[in-house]
Amino acid sequence: MSLEYEAIPASEGVWEVTNININHVVNLDSATYTYKKWDITGIPCFHACSAIIHMGKDVVNYVHQRYRVESYKKSYRHVIMPVPYQILWVQAKGDPIDLP
Repeated sequence: MSLEYEAIPASEGVWEVTNININHVVNLDSATYTYKKWDITGIPCFHACSAIIHMGKDVVNYVHQRYRVESYKKSYRHVIMPVPYQILWVQAKGDPIDLP
């Protein structure tokens, strides 16, 4: 999909990416994009992928660290204690909590 985009280098790390006569600005150095999708998600959009591929680099290296296997393993390195069967749950005191 990202190969359908035309990526033109504008300056060091900054690319103009065009698809269907719509131009987008991608900054690979700061991981930013015109519509902020990459900024918010940490995952390069098609426009960023196009620029990265045109540079001959691996898109995976531009994905935020939180999505890497190492981060996943670090998040779940602690033991998650099993929950006993529901009939063994202790009834909490106070008013029941309503759904939002």
